[in-house]
Order: sequence, then structure tokens, then C-alpha cells
Amino acid sequence: MVDFDKDGDLDLFVGAADGFVHFYRNKGGLSFSLEVSIDLGKEGAPALTDIDKDGDLDLFAGKSDGKLYFVRTTSTEPLRFTPESSNFADIEAGSSSTPTFADIDNDGDPDLFVGEFRGGLHFYRGR
Repeated sequence: MVDFDKDGDLDLFVGAADGFVHFYRNKGGLSFSLEVSIDLGKEGAPALTDIDKDGDLDLFAGKSDGKLYFVRTTSTEPLRFTPESSNFADIEAGSSSTPTFADIDNDGDPDLFVGEFRGGLHFYRGR
């Protein structure tokens, strides 16, 4: 959960086995509205970060093939996503990759961790 639309409440991105990542906007309290579904092929474990430092969150999704897919947020009003890469930074982390971002070295850039089905954890330092 993340405050994607910057309105003070937490919104929801959900990856599904059918390959879609669904964005549900929080309408207040426990009321969510499906805003968009992004087809990424097969499975999708979403993670969000402002990779291009333009003030909005961009979508990354780990996939069953171990690759990391990148979908840029090109507009928040109206909501628009643009697929950028089906193999971000040539990362192949093993089956069922699951990304997450954190700035662990406090340099202002998001660092990437990617978990995989067999229990491995891969680390990529942001630049």
C-alpha cells in the first residue's frame, strides 16, 4: 500500500496470477475503486518508486520468468502508464522475482532488492 495519488490515504496495487497488476484508489476509509489494470503477461509482483525523480511513483513488477518489468507513470490526471522495459537493467533474478525498493545507503536513490522463489535475494545499488 502506498499513497499513490498523494491525497493522504493509502492506495493499493495488487499483482494477480493472470498477469495483471490492478490499481485500486482509496476513496476514503475502506472504500476502494478499481482505476486501471495493467497487463504484464504472466504473474506480477508490484513495487513502486520514483525511479525518474519526476515526483510520481513508477511501477516495477517481478515476473515468473525472473525479469523485472518497468512501467513509467506518465500522467496522474488522467492516469496513464507507459510500458518501458520487459527486462529492466537486464535483471534476471530467478523464477517468481519479487522486487522492493529502499534507500538503504541514504544517498537519495532507491536501492533494489529482488527476492526469488528458491529463497535467493539479489541486491542492486541505485545510482
